[in-house]
Amino acid sequence: MQDWKRTFYDTLGLPSGDLNFYRDLFLFLPIVLFAITGSVHLFGADNERMLAWKCLAIAAYGVLLARERLVLIAGGLAFCAIRLLFGFAFTLDWHLLLGVTAAGLPLLLALRFLKYKPSYAWPANLDGVATLVVTASSLLFTLKGFLILNTRPF
Repeated sequence: MQDWKRTFYDTLGLPSGDLNFYRDLFLFLPIVLFAITGSVHLFGADNERMLAWKCLAIAAYGVLLARERLVLIAGGLAFCAIRLLFGFAFTLDWHLLLGVTAAGLPLLLALRFLKYKPSYAWPANLDGVATLVVTASSLLFTLKGFLILNTRPF
């Protein structure tokens, strides 16, 4: 008997046989960008704190929706650490070095001491139309979320 699920994935050319991978790929950008925006605005003016809490709540909700939470959190920490490291290399501001340490140290400790096994198979390559569509729609969804948050009254 023919496996229709496998035929569906082969027809679309999906590199991963599990849709959970695409859900986590879709959630990566909103989690990281809303968390960065929320943490930046949290220490800003008083009128920006409500926006910060909303952004952090959306990021936390995204983490709860994901299946591979540890991978998304580690990916977000790595993204922030790399961005802060480039910022430190160009500006030589010690505050950025403190941020690199705060983001990179938990990441390095997690990579060193945790034995992690993902719950679904990871694709060998990420080149495909499905990956591009999921990433682009994730970016558009995140930008639309920022527009909605900025136009609504607090």
